[in-house]
Amino acid sequence: MLLRSSTFFFWSLLAIGIGSLALLLYQSSIASEAAPWAIFTNQALTNVLFKSRFGVIWLFRIFLLLIASLIWFVSRRIIADRQDPLNELWGFLLLIGIAIMFTTSLDSHAASRQDLWFMIPADVLHMLGAGFLVGG
Repeated sequence: MLLRSSTFFFWSLLAIGIGSLALLLYQSSIASEAAPWAIFTNQALTNVLFKSRFGVIWLFRIFLLLIASLIWFVSRRIIADRQDPLNELWGFLLLIGIAIMFTTSLDSHAASRQDLWFMIPADVLHMLGAGFLVGG
């Protein structure tokens, strides 16, 4: 069970990483009104990444993904060595997952509303519920 859960975590982290990269490329293409392959030559990618609200949130999301990947690697080693249970590590991984959902919510339509204090947490709860539905 632990090994299967660990494998599921790996594929989830990989999917989130690829999706985040695709989102960055898409947003850069939209912001520069250029083809996706042109964003590497017209500075659109660096402008979106380092000079926009989206870029700051995206960089924080990638930072969280790197921490989650490190925790996954450590937990995978613990499983392979058949050591103590992983409750603390996986609990921390769950918190990082919620933080990643929060960064997604900060870039969504919920962040463009007047009632941010209500819409952002509601969006995170919605994504959390969907995550438990898929993961369960």
